[in-house]
Amino acid sequence: MAIALTLLLVLLVAALVLVGVSAVLPDDEGHRPWTGLREGWAARRAARSGHDADAAGTPGTGADAASAGDRELVLADPVDVSLAELLRSTVERGDAYVRVDELATGLQRVTERAQERTSGLLQHVRRG
Repeated sequence: MAIALTLLLVLLVAALVLVGVSAVLPDDEGHRPWTGLREGWAARRAARSGHDADAAGTPGTGADAASAGDRELVLADPVDVSLAELLRSTVERGDAYVRVDELATGLQRVTERAQERTSGLLQHVRRG
């Protein structure tokens, strides 16, 4: 029983640490989740009370700012780019993801091992 309680306590502490760290550290876009949660909550309270997000004490944030950014993306003119130009601009230089020589060597070793194991198995089955 003591082991189960200790394990439960350890899991609870680990979960609290995980939630705390994820709330403090910024994501890939540089936004902090805790700040976003507070801004969203303020925007929601402002929407319920009939005020805009700026009156709720979060200038330039909240639902109005997000919808303005989305409107800009929707209203932007499309850019006509050829496929070759797109691929040239997005290509990454460096080693290839799959190295064919290493892959071929690994496959050769696996094939040899499989042949060794199956030949012994076939001899055993033929005798048997």
